[in-house]
Amino acid sequence: MMKRILDTIHSVADRGIDKIEKIIANKLLISNKNCFGDLMKYKTSSIFDSPKADFIYRESTGKCIYNVVSKPRTYPDFKEERMDIACFPDYISAFNNAKVLPGTDAIIKDTAVLSDRFAYDKDASVVLGVRMLKSFDKENVVLRVKKTERLKGTYIDLCYCGGGNIWHMSYDMLSKFRLINSCDSIKNIPILMDEGIKTNRFARHYIDCFDQHKHRIIYLKSDRLYDVEKVYTVSLSYIFMRSKKQCEDMFFISNKFTVFARDIMRNKLHASKTRRFFIQRGDKRLVNEEEVASYLRNKGFEVIRPEKFSLIDELSLFYDAECVVGAIGAAFTNSLYVKNKCNLICIAPKERIGLVNSYATITKGIGAKVYYCRAETVSNDGTGTQGLKFRANMSELEKIYDYLFSCCVQ
Repeated sequence: MMKRILDTIHSVADRGIDKIEKIIANKLLISNKNCFGDLMKYKTSSIFDSPKADFIYRESTGKCIYNVVSKPRTYPDFKEERMDIACFPDYISAFNNAKVLPGTDAIIKDTAVLSDRFAYDKDASVVLGVRMLKSFDKENVVLRVKKTERLKGTYIDLCYCGGGNIWHMSYDMLSKFRLINSCDSIKNIPILMDEGIKTNRFARHYIDCFDQHKHRIIYLKSDRLYDVEKVYTVSLSYIFMRSKKQCEDMFFISNKFTVFARDIMRNKLHASKTRRFFIQRGDKRLVNEEEVASYLRNKGFEVIRPEKFSLIDELSLFYDAECVVGAIGAAFTNSLYVKNKCNLICIAPKERIGLVNSYATITKGIGAKVYYCRAETVSNDGTGTQGLKFRANMSELEKIYDYLFSCCVQ
């Protein structure tokens, strides 16, 4: 009988999230005890709200602070729009005897999985990914864990970098060095990172630039939990708020990180002859990419592939840019380094407007401007907004171009 129940849990779990699995998990997995070897149930919560967090630094004693999100300028009026958003204060916290989950920025303390993302997004598949996740609802997750490894000593958790994606490297990992660098009490403590960082040349170069104390790095394997004697966690530099309507999603990016990143890289970047360029992705996400490229070439733009450049050369392209055009994607993270008179035109379907908002917020503090060129969604491969294919509205792109260059907008 017990074997039949166990087989049912595993077979249903492998098919994804459904009502049957939740009922079985809630009845059989109690108080985080590993009843059947590798399935474990936890409550979900934010680190900031955890009574087990020992804050060694906290920006404010209040529950939240308010910041401003900027929206991109859109045709036909190109007016600036802004919106207030509630955020957690910056902090560094410490936990004794907690478990670190490689591939995420979450930790496990006693019976809870802790990540500040849970305060804004209850979708555990977004917060934790799907590697260990077997089911979830708004307050619980069930994880399947193959192996747990003990780490003695004290560490700083900097896991999760989005698989080397420059957006996630910047905002999920590198941004935390702003607080780490300023805290002398942890300057000699090793850092925990995902093993994929070890072979990512861009990530390694970025870390060398941002980590002023040159911490020793311990790389964690992706197929296990790590039971850590003491671990420090660092607050995120951004907030993502998911609304009922996907087109209303909002990103807030802390201007403190923008200032920090620009100060770090200012003396490392150089002048570039390429002043206007189109970012070519080559992944067929923008289905009329060649039409857009051809139009912009005729306007004097160069067509570039950022991955063909070294890190410093890529950032220098943006640093000296007058105008950048491209389909929505991580390359626009480099808007961190543009100058105050740069204009960026981001082509995206309405389902991805939240990410366009993030770039508009980044550039607001710099003085640059982001213009949103609407695109029509033509297909979806089933992987969410990342899998959308879309077509740029050429008429709108031409109108934005005419507005910027015919009217000499600065």
